[in-house]
Amino acid sequence: MSKGIIFSSKIVLTSGANSLKLLETLYSWKVGMSRLKIPYRFLLYCIVLVSLTPLDAALWNRVCLNVRNKMTSTTFMPVAALKESQRWQATHSTRKKTCEDYLKRFVLSPGLSVIVRRALPLYKEIPSGMKGIPLSHDAELVLYASHQDDPTFLPRLYTALDHVTGASDNDYDPFKGSFSFKFHLDVHKYDSVSQYLYWMMQYRTFMRLKVYHIVPSNDPRNEEVYTLPLDYLFSASDISVFTRSFVERLLDDARRDNYVPTPFVKGADSDCFLFGYEKDEYFAKRLKDFETYEAEKEKRERVMRNNNRK
Repeated sequence: MSKGIIFSSKIVLTSGANSLKLLETLYSWKVGMSRLKIPYRFLLYCIVLVSLTPLDAALWNRVCLNVRNKMTSTTFMPVAALKESQRWQATHSTRKKTCEDYLKRFVLSPGLSVIVRRALPLYKEIPSGMKGIPLSHDAELVLYASHQDDPTFLPRLYTALDHVTGASDNDYDPFKGSFSFKFHLDVHKYDSVSQYLYWMMQYRTFMRLKVYHIVPSNDPRNEEVYTLPLDYLFSASDISVFTRSFVERLLDDARRDNYVPTPFVKGADSDCFLFGYEKDEYFAKRLKDFETYEAEKEKRERVMRNNNRK
């Protein structure tokens, strides 16, 4: 067992408890690298003492080579450095909707309705003079409780989102996820109307849901502190009810269309988790270690590339 990780001619000594800390550290540097024109090699040389579990040197060489390749690839470029047209580039040619087309109204109760549309363009989801207040809610737990026995829920939901609402944006952590969809909500509750940013993304092996109340910039609430929703506008319970209705509607729309997705493979490097669609069925699996995960992912991607050439 070796406690050293070799990057070119530089050696970083490692010790401690978290075997993925280095990978997370490298990925956390993605924002601003291209914008500030800092050489990738210089960043690799600047790695300092990190807390890690000692691993076999050969394995670490493969892991670190993979990370370095991702850092120097176009797919690893920070989102802020991408042009808007690149962010919304289509991934499938059989998509039902483009992002601009999606607009739905959900009636959740006699006094509550929600109008949903995709948030466009990226990085301009909150209008000038406004700010987003992050809200506390338990919609993720409600969603998990409803679908925890369905191992293919994540690939099916991604497919439905892509097919019905348009392409994923790139505003996600590529180490912990592979897709992101944002929506604007106009919530009508009795005589009140309020606006929200509703953000769905993959996080590790499931979904993360973020909800921001869009308010004037002079609102006294801190936009960096999670706040309880205002019950008379859009309560935590309302958010959960909307989430379940929205997700079920997406899945139902994809089923009614008899939609067959283009084969794909996605994942979360952080959890050695793969999911996708291949050979006429959805799959989701968690691999035992990073080496096995990388081999499985590369194998599936290679098969799909070869099939596409036929």
